[in-house]
Parts: sequence; C-alpha cells; structure tokens
Amino acid sequence: MERATERGMPTIGLGMAGRATAMATLYLGVEYPWPEYFGYAARTAGALGANVVMLATNGRIEEARRQLHEILQWPPMGRGDPRGSVPTHLAHACVMLDERDTLLSLLPMVHREPPGGMGAHLPVASYVLGMAYAYLERPEESRLHFQQAIDTCTTIRFRPELALSHLGLAELLLDHYPDQHAEAMQHLDTAIAEFRDMKMQPSLERALRRKQTLGA
Repeated sequence: MERATERGMPTIGLGMAGRATAMATLYLGVEYPWPEYFGYAARTAGALGANVVMLATNGRIEEARRQLHEILQWPPMGRGDPRGSVPTHLAHACVMLDERDTLLSLLPMVHREPPGGMGAHLPVASYVLGMAYAYLERPEESRLHFQQAIDTCTTIRFRPELALSHLGLAELLLDHYPDQHAEAMQHLDTAIAEFRDMKMQPSLERALRRKQTLGA
C-alpha cells in the first residue's frame, strides 16, 4: 500500500492490499486494516463479490443485501459473471444473508468456477458448494462437495479452507448422518486443532461450541 502510494498509484495499492487481506481478516476475526477498501470495492467490479461477504461478516446486513442485488442487476460482463464479480463470493454471501432464491440462481455459475479457486483472496468453489447445499438441506450433495473441498485444499495446501471444510463436513454428518458420529468427530477434532494453530478464532469458537453441545 505504502509503496504504491509513493509511486503515485494509491488506488492500485489499495486494491491489492484489500484483496490480499480480505479473506485473512475473515479467517482471523480481526479488524479490517483497510476500511477505505469498502468504498474502493464498491467502484471495482472484480472486488464486489468479496465486499458483499465483508459487509455481511461485519454486521452491515442491509448494506450487503442491497449491494448483492445491485450487482445482479448489472448487464453480463463475460466469463467473470455474475456482472463482473465472483460467483463464489456471492454464493457465500447468499448463505449468510438467507437469500435462497438468489443462491439457486448462482449455483450453475459456481459449478463452472475453477475447483481450486483463483488465489488466496478467493474461496475454493467446492467449499462454497458444500456450504450452499448444506444451507439448502441437500446433504448428499453437500457431503460430496465438502469432501471434494478437503481433497482440493489438501492438494493446493490451502489450510484455512481445508479446516473449514473439515468443520462443514463434521457438522453435516452430525446433523444428517447420526450413524457416522465417529467420522464426524474426527473431522471436528481436525478442524479444532487447525483453527487453534492458525489462530482462526471465530471458526475455533464455532467448532468448540458444537463439540460442547455433544458433551465431548
């Protein structure tokens, strides 16, 4: 950010800093270091999807919902659809915002995304699909995609979403497959250990709450 500003390119620096830190701040549960990025992202198609998730995560629910629907009203802009943004981020936001119908309309585009994502600032598509199908109460599809996410994240060594995928699969098994309790606990314990190691506090607290409800 500072180097770009020194070279007379503050907007480019802000964009790069925002994209590089957006997902990390969500994982860690820390204050976002570039608050001005919210305004920048609102003017930049490539950052809009992440911005909706950031707004929802920070409790700006109505603002996130409004921006989500504004994006979807834009005319198509090519492969990066919908409307020049990132379908995985928008689908993630739909789950957070309880936007079932919008999520259903986005799923075909998420299925066309690269399975390993496009960098550390974008979520892995199979993880988002697992989360989406769990929200839609379609456990078989959710289980398939969470397992694919675990395989993909293991291959590309993407630890944050590997741990999140273990947690997602654990919750799914506990909720829909009571006869597979032992496997669910293995995934849950793996997720907890990884969250602790990476200091992913919000996810760690979520996983520990789930384990406490089981009396484990």
